[in-house]
Amino acid sequence: MSFQKLFFSFLVSLAAVAVQAQGTLNVGYVTDDDALQVIDAQPQGVCSLIGQDLITKYAGSAIVGMRISLGSTAVNSVRAFVSADPNPNKPAQDVASYTLSGENVVEGWNQVTFATPYVIKGTEEELYMGYYVDYPSTESRPIMVNTTERTYGLLAYTNDTYGLGWYDYSSSGTLAVQLVLSGGNLPDYDPAVVGFATDARYYKSDATEMRIRFFVENHGTKALPGVTLDLTVDETPVGQLVIDEEITSSSMVNQALSLQDLGLAAGQHTFTIKILSVKDATITPGTEADDQTTTSFQIYTNSLTRTGQLMEVYVSQQSRSIPAVQEAVAALVKSKPAVIPVFIHTDLLDSQSDVFALPQAADLGERFGLFDVPAMTFNRVVVSGYANMLLQPDTGESAVANMSGLLDYIDAGTPSFATVSIKSATYNEATNELVITVTGKRGGDYLNIFGDGAVTLYLTEDQVMADQTLADGSVATFAHDYVLRHIATATFGDAVAWNTPMSFTKEYTISVDPSWNLANMHAVAFLGKTITDGTLLDNCDVTNAATFALSTILPDAVTSVAAPAPVATPWYDLSGRQVSHQTSAFSPQLPRGLYIHNGQKVVVK
Repeated sequence: MSFQKLFFSFLVSLAAVAVQAQGTLNVGYVTDDDALQVIDAQPQGVCSLIGQDLITKYAGSAIVGMRISLGSTAVNSVRAFVSADPNPNKPAQDVASYTLSGENVVEGWNQVTFATPYVIKGTEEELYMGYYVDYPSTESRPIMVNTTERTYGLLAYTNDTYGLGWYDYSSSGTLAVQLVLSGGNLPDYDPAVVGFATDARYYKSDATEMRIRFFVENHGTKALPGVTLDLTVDETPVGQLVIDEEITSSSMVNQALSLQDLGLAAGQHTFTIKILSVKDATITPGTEADDQTTTSFQIYTNSLTRTGQLMEVYVSQQSRSIPAVQEAVAALVKSKPAVIPVFIHTDLLDSQSDVFALPQAADLGERFGLFDVPAMTFNRVVVSGYANMLLQPDTGESAVANMSGLLDYIDAGTPSFATVSIKSATYNEATNELVITVTGKRGGDYLNIFGDGAVTLYLTEDQVMADQTLADGSVATFAHDYVLRHIATATFGDAVAWNTPMSFTKEYTISVDPSWNLANMHAVAFLGKTITDGTLLDNCDVTNAATFALSTILPDAVTSVAAPAPVATPWYDLSGRQVSHQTSAFSPQLPRGLYIHNGQKVVVK
């Protein structure tokens, strides 16, 4: 098959941001100036992490300077730094720094030269490159980023979830900052291919094309005169791509691939792009991790109806925005009843403790790349550029609209290939046990794409009274909803044993914890891909979910209320005698027991 037949609509966008001087190399953000944006943030400082892979690669080279891009000249001063510990109160941790006075700042790229260069040893665990800003007003907003997904992220030193500290803002873009290296074993020519993404992860078998996008970056001290790339699908060669133009910093490639020409069967496929050669230069390609990039996609023939949308929200009692987030999620559920929220409480700070945090919460958070709360995933689908999809801490229509739009986008691009339901649930008072039966049916493409897959069973609880940090930093008793109380399966689900012809049934027996209020609890079951240590983040999606209200199986439908909304109606004992005119439905003045309130039997604990 010829390359000309396979590809069309070829677009290469050359950038001229980081033109390297002879013998120097700029490491960090690499892209077009036109892509820079000022984000709506007011941090005191920002930085990007230099990982162990780059530290090892450039061992022996000297960090001689830094390039930073600012969105405003309204600053008193800017201190660029390279540090082992980016703490403004620990300047001794800086391995190199330079302070630029306000009158010398320009909008856009600014370059500084360190008085004492720092030689990279190669043994450093990590380094940070960034800058602190002293600005006269909060209107300055001098932080410039690129919103396209890149290799480097964005950390901001600002007053957020836990007060003043470092927070992950990578979902807002990549910080426009670069190190300037010199000496050592810096290569003349070092191409890298990064940021590979497809316009969808699932394609129906009759789809005509997929669009792909990636970047060829120049990590050498000389401009690349051109590169040749090798393209394979499932390790089968499908053509080569030649870029003849000179690449000084980076080149974005946007292509359309004819799926019909490939004739792929239903199931998962891998697409790999690899540096083959540099024009007019002698290199040894394929020796470094960034010489190639791979992504996966799925081909399917038919899909089923999705009945439930799993929304996992990572929260903490110490996060100030959680009350607003809970209100926004409740509004989303009201507009989209198929959404099933689960609030997974986590201990993100060693000095803090969340009473709802389960032992498995840390494993879930680490798997999905969550560095801060609140954060969420819909059906465990990661959208390119939003590995950490932060919820906006407000309850306005825009927050609900943003979540709703993201959900619609994910749902449209991620078909369902199986159904799942909670067939039955019973509660045995004598043994204090729940028995929950989960069942499901698969479509014809399910095994090709998911394998056997995994089923997960959660228990959640609403209206759980506990401490919560509020927006002003105070702590108050708060009614927590959607709280993940128990995982009846393995953390990432149990393997599904499919019966003949295409169904499964799984029964779970659960001992009821005395602290749970079954009247306010739901069982949540979902079916997704098998997750192991080697599973990629973009291959963990959930194909369907279901929920079941446990209040419907309690004896006499008794409602046990921990903290319901206040109502101005009296309370009665079981003989019908009025015992209280209290306006609150939660009545601590009453002795423990069973009462009649609003026409229902209510337990006062």
